[in-house]
Amino acid sequence: MAATVAGWKSAGGVPEAGLPCVVYPMDGLSLSSFHRRVRGPVDADRVLDAFRSDFVVEPADGPPDCAGRLGVYVAGQWSTVTFRGEREPGTAGLDVAILHDRVLGPLGVEERVLPLRLPVEVLTAACDADDGLLVTLAPPTLGLLIDVADRGEVMPPKTTYFDPKPCAGIFLRS
Repeated sequence: MAATVAGWKSAGGVPEAGLPCVVYPMDGLSLSSFHRRVRGPVDADRVLDAFRSDFVVEPADGPPDCAGRLGVYVAGQWSTVTFRGEREPGTAGLDVAILHDRVLGPLGVEERVLPLRLPVEVLTAACDADDGLLVTLAPPTLGLLIDVADRGEVMPPKTTYFDPKPCAGIFLRS
């Protein structure tokens, strides 16, 4: 919220504008991730080579489920990729930022952020149908989220999905 207020102030702090905020207890909050899909066809060797420059790439039976490891599905095969460099603090050290900065951006591909609730089997079937790429990400930890907020930074778009979601109509303006 502090980062949003700072952004609002730097944009002129329009008095008529409001900043909605919902407060939840930390023990009632859960985070989920948004996966990335690149429509095919993609060159699987080129994609895996792009990962190999900064990541350890290992064959896998499916996507990992822990932060710091990405699942890569391309050409009908899963790989687990782990960033081998030192992570910068704040948003620059998030899995999603490293993925964009080190792989997807340099490849010049346009990815689609996928809805959280789609089963991985549906996503891999779509990749199989068009020879595309799927990158699964684990959600950032609450500790990372708090660190980003304490730094006054804003999370990259579609980094995490918070649950529970606020109900519609709970905001009042006086």
